[in-house]
Amino acid sequence: MNYHILLVDDESVDLEWLKRRVMNSVAGRGTVTAVNSAFAALKRLQDSTIDILLSDIRMPVMSGLELAAKARELQPKLKIVFVSGHEDFGYAKQAMQVSATAYLLKPIEDQELSTTLHSLMAAIDTERQAAQSDQQWKEALPLIEKELVLSWLEGIASPQVRHVPENALRQLSLQRDPAVALIEIDDWEWKRDQLSENERNRVPLDIFEAIEAYAKEYSYGYCIRDKQRRALIISTCGKEGFVELSERLVRFISERYPLTITIGIGNSVAEAAELGSSYKQAAQAVKDKLFLGKNRVIPYSAGKERGGAAVIDMDAISEAIFQDMLQYQLVSLSERLESLFLQLEKLEEKATIIHIAVQFISRLHMHCQQLNEDLYVLLNWEYVHLNVMFHFETIYDLKSWLRRRLFELSELLYSKKQKQGRTIIEQINQYIGSQLDQKITLKQVAAKFEFSPNYLGQMFKDETGEHFSDHLIKLRINRACELLLQPQYKVYEIADQLSYKNILYFNRQFKQITGMTPGEYRKTNKV
Repeated sequence: MNYHILLVDDESVDLEWLKRRVMNSVAGRGTVTAVNSAFAALKRLQDSTIDILLSDIRMPVMSGLELAAKARELQPKLKIVFVSGHEDFGYAKQAMQVSATAYLLKPIEDQELSTTLHSLMAAIDTERQAAQSDQQWKEALPLIEKELVLSWLEGIASPQVRHVPENALRQLSLQRDPAVALIEIDDWEWKRDQLSENERNRVPLDIFEAIEAYAKEYSYGYCIRDKQRRALIISTCGKEGFVELSERLVRFISERYPLTITIGIGNSVAEAAELGSSYKQAAQAVKDKLFLGKNRVIPYSAGKERGGAAVIDMDAISEAIFQDMLQYQLVSLSERLESLFLQLEKLEEKATIIHIAVQFISRLHMHCQQLNEDLYVLLNWEYVHLNVMFHFETIYDLKSWLRRRLFELSELLYSKKQKQGRTIIEQINQYIGSQLDQKITLKQVAAKFEFSPNYLGQMFKDETGEHFSDHLIKLRINRACELLLQPQYKVYEIADQLSYKNILYFNRQFKQITGMTPGEYRKTNKV
């Protein structure tokens, strides 16, 4: 290393003698400049960086002590050595007041001068290395933020490096009560497919660069990126302004980019060493956007306690929603879906919520199969299409998507039902007509036509305005009326032919439908 040494003495002979001695002592490791007045020395200190100043104390107009005081203001790290005779030793106390490094008495011994200079040069070496280390740390910090600062905040840094981020944080202009914010780009997993290849690479980088520029311009905080489309902010703006600046940043990004951001903010802490807890709270706050929504700021306290058990009768709710779909009762369907998601909001993990949603769709598929329909064919899906649900970042997005799919499926089923209903009822009536001498049940007919009993019963009600059992009785009584017009059949024979084992029961049902007994009907309609 090279050292810049400035010598000052108003005596030319003493100055030249001192210069030669100093040059010998530093042995080519330094640049030695000699001036014969305090004013000349002060000018040199204003123009150049000086490491060591050797000055006589007693000089005309401006003494060495006065020069030292002014020199210290210009270059605070300057090493000052006073040179004087025994008669000036009384100045030593004043020399200490201007932070003189050493005090040498004339005549100076070679060994004493050399020892003093080498001691000062060693001290300068130490300071330079420390300064260089600090500068290298500042330059390297962006490259090791993820490995060190983030690891430290997450509480997983090794003991060997745990002090490094703490030292770095001490250098920041942290205000009182610092806090951590975690910024996440919304909907990246599925919205990126809507962007061109160039935009996929550029847009996230543009957003992060905008966040970094914003943080710098508004003294928002110390910004660190990670690889999970997130940025970390350690506040440098004080507790009061942090939320306000965060809300302004959310608006700033949404107005300028095709994607939005959500910011989770941890609670303020007393000192930088406690920022790890604020970081974890910020991460939880971002996670709560699943329930609270995106494109907003979520303070940690905004999230409610979760992790309870959702009691869901999946069979009952899927059956009820499926019936709403068949009847095209969209208002009722939407209300039942809301009720289901109110239960899901009690849960904490996104994966659990998605799993229940997949189960629900599987139940609907089973209901469709009972009608000889395939949910995935109707919606032109493959099973992998359900993976889209894992890309949704809020429960509102999942619910909206599922509602649209249910409405779509309801319209398809209702339309098919309208077209097929009349034809099917006619076919079923023909079948029942051929089986009136048998005991016929809704379950048997449904099995014959490969429907569920519930679906077939509802179809009958929709198409004929009657329940299946009432419709079957009418068909039997109508057939009985036809047979009563044929005198060769006795009333009890007609009842038996229509699978009535009890003649009294046959008479009662006949009268309920026609208003007269079978005998009265035969007399009235006698040919």
